[in-house]
Amino acid sequence: VDCTGHWGVLAVQKWLAVIDLNSKSGLEFGSGEGKEKAKRKLGTHNKYDVKSVCWNPHFSQNQLLASTNQQKIDVWDIKEGRQPVISIKAHTRPVSDLSWSSSDTNLIATCAVESYVHIWDIRDSRRPKVSFKTLGGLNSGASLVQWNKLNGSILASAHDSDVRIWDLKKPSTVSACISAHMNKIHDLDW
Repeated sequence: VDCTGHWGVLAVQKWLAVIDLNSKSGLEFGSGEGKEKAKRKLGTHNKYDVKSVCWNPHFSQNQLLASTNQQKIDVWDIKEGRQPVISIKAHTRPVSDLSWSSSDTNLIATCAVESYVHIWDIRDSRRPKVSFKTLGGLNSGASLVQWNKLNGSILASAHDSDVRIWDLKKPSTVSACISAHMNKIHDLDW
């Protein structure tokens, strides 16, 4: 659900369904009592599952939606059309998670099961604005990434059973490493 509570999105393998939560108009999908109305279907043209989808949390950019597409992230403007407005080759391995910045409308954090957590500025997507090199070892790749909601320069990433805290002001090193669980971490929110 977007920051206004007006729009929702459902992600499946080949498309995203944008749902107007306040209206009965739109495209129907599903069957029986579970039938829903979609404002539009956004075709991902992807044979792989969408692993993550995230609305821009800022009211000024609430029409922007980001989704994963294997090694890329696609940024959609639901008011502009059915194709991504930006497509970024974000990682060398499939993108496992993404998160819009809590303080900057143009920044997206991405992670993959590889050696980096990247921060992308959608105004200049040729290369990451910042890259955090994850520590070596078996669990160096990140499965989750999440911006801190109160401090826009800090984010966290999950690496199997560990959480790592990163600071944009100190990109050359991890700020903290927390051994949080015995098993894999399945979600982050802070």
